[in-house]
Amino acid sequence: MSEFDKRQLKKMQQVIKDFKGNVITLSSFISNMEFLFHALENVDDNWDESFLEEIAGLESVNSGLPETVSAHTGEEIVSEAISNIDKLVNERL
Repeated sequence: MSEFDKRQLKKMQQVIKDFKGNVITLSSFISNMEFLFHALENVDDNWDESFLEEIAGLESVNSGLPETVSAHTGEEIVSEAISNIDKLVNERL
């Protein structure tokens, strides 16, 4: 892994920490993570797919789609997605 990608992943860790600490909003979390993801130079296809799937779930909650809330509460979906993204980022480092 390149040093550049390591820096992007470490920045992702900080964004996760900031979100968990209520420093940034869900909307900011999504924007920052997407930006950092697209900056990565070398991404495994499976990791890529898993990451984007979690982000898509967060975007659904953030936009307030009613079908999302019927399956789970928005908080449960966000909590699970953040946890999964955290694991994905940490496994790359």
